[in-house]
Amino acid sequence: PNMAYIFCFCLLLSTLSISIKAFQTNILPLHAFIRKQHITACKLNASSSAASSVVCVGEALWDALPDGIYLGGAPANVAMHLSELSGDTTEVSLAACVGMDRLGTEVQRRLELRGVSTLLQRSEAATGMVVAELSETGDATYTFDTPAAWDYLRATPELLQRARTASVVVIGSLAGRLGCDDGATSRDAIRELRSVCQPDSVVLDVNLRAPWYTPKGVLDLAGGGETGGPLALIKVNDDELAIIEGWLNASGTAPVETALESVGLEKRMRALGRALNAKRVCVTRGEQGAALWCDDSDHESTTDTFAEHPGYPISKIGDTVGAGDAFLAALIRSLLLERESNDLALSRACAIGAYVSQCRGAVPRHVDAPEELQTIFSFV
Repeated sequence: PNMAYIFCFCLLLSTLSISIKAFQTNILPLHAFIRKQHITACKLNASSSAASSVVCVGEALWDALPDGIYLGGAPANVAMHLSELSGDTTEVSLAACVGMDRLGTEVQRRLELRGVSTLLQRSEAATGMVVAELSETGDATYTFDTPAAWDYLRATPELLQRARTASVVVIGSLAGRLGCDDGATSRDAIRELRSVCQPDSVVLDVNLRAPWYTPKGVLDLAGGGETGGPLALIKVNDDELAIIEGWLNASGTAPVETALESVGLEKRMRALGRALNAKRVCVTRGEQGAALWCDDSDHESTTDTFAEHPGYPISKIGDTVGAGDAFLAALIRSLLLERESNDLALSRACAIGAYVSQCRGAVPRHVDAPEELQTIFSFV
């Protein structure tokens, strides 16, 4: 009997060992596989939820400055700065039209070197060129070749699809300088793109370059027509604010000469935002920094917020070309993509604007910025 017990006990141990081994071989790897798939799914979900894309639409051209020729155009500048600020976290694209010439090919090459995805169309017209004359303070006045390739952008199916899915679409007022009566297509293309964008995604960068604008053209682009939603953000400088107020008769009773800060400026920006159906209004003031008004109203509250930044000292004068574009790129990154506070967004934008103002050309490399400014505007 003892031997029988011992045999049964050994058989039981053997069976149990086989069962444990089977469990380890089959069940545990299955559990590990499930856990691995769960982690992978979480990463994919996190990646997809964090993924963002920005499409900048408008002119890509060459700035002829006294000391050389630089790639420029406000939307192109915004795209290059935003790409450098974002790294791999955001896909930044530029939709523009260039000529079938060597300068057009060079536009594409340089954009791609700066990490910008190109949605470039080609035209028989020459790639755009602008001559910039600088004052002693570095302020620029511009003379544009007309017509140029950037007047002939078309709203292709691919471009419309990009606009529909983009987190942010940046449009400028200058690219619509010529109408269909002049044979140009960019104005209508940008309006069509404006009409298909997601809610709270359209940024309007106002660039009033005489004689290349009309009140109706700018206001129609801001309003978006019958199908366009509210602007996520409109950026103007202090001179442009006064001009648009004149069009809208929206300046109220605040004297222009004393209403570039504090309560007076807040009232003006609120009036502009309400008139143009913009959720955010930014006014740049050169060396005096910038201000930001935001409509924070939702279904439960009707509040708005106002923030100002005095700007950062400029140690040397380069030129002002591209400073506002760099400012806008940092503002978009901070305010619309990272959802940072108004104060932090203004601080970052003013810091990079100050840096670019000290440089020649519109898109200097960020790594060359003074450390005290770079630590402010860098998102790394």
